[in-house]
Amino acid sequence: MATAIISGRVEESTKEKVGAIIRAAGLTVGDVIKRVWDNIARTGELPQPVEQSDFSGDASWRAFMEFRDGLNGSGEGEDWLADLNDEGIRDVVTAALEEKYV
Repeated sequence: MATAIISGRVEESTKEKVGAIIRAAGLTVGDVIKRVWDNIARTGELPQPVEQSDFSGDASWRAFMEFRDGLNGSGEGEDWLADLNDEGIRDVVTAALEEKYV
């Protein structure tokens, strides 16, 4: 099947923030774009914008926010975060979730 290149523009800060999340999930930007476009093709519906407050009752969102807040208060600062590669980020998030839910 032939493929096509799709491009778009986002603010640099958004690119950096979302890029880190995508890499931590073990995906590429291309993987995410392909999934979104495949979903639109399959359902005929566009993804709807989600306000952050919509996640307030979601257990996984609350767990992530607690994890994030715990990092800020860990006393270690953020220096160690800057040195993490993608695998390290996944390990930290996995360990936090296992601690929370196991």
